[in-house]
Amino acid sequence: MVTWRLLITPPAPGAWNMALDEAVLESVQAGTCPPTLRLFSWRPACLSLGQAQPFSDVDITG
Repeated sequence: MVTWRLLITPPAPGAWNMALDEAVLESVQAGTCPPTLRLFSWRPACLSLGQAQPFSDVDITG
């Protein structure tokens, strides 16, 4: 059985959230931390697109 880590972080700007996600990913890949589930929110509001998600998917009128 694999033990997972739960991170619940306070609301933060988009750049900080994405940087932390990248750091967690690299740590898990390197084997220096366990698989991680992170719960977070944005402050201020932020748009985050997936790597393969085109900006044309965004409804900027609404």
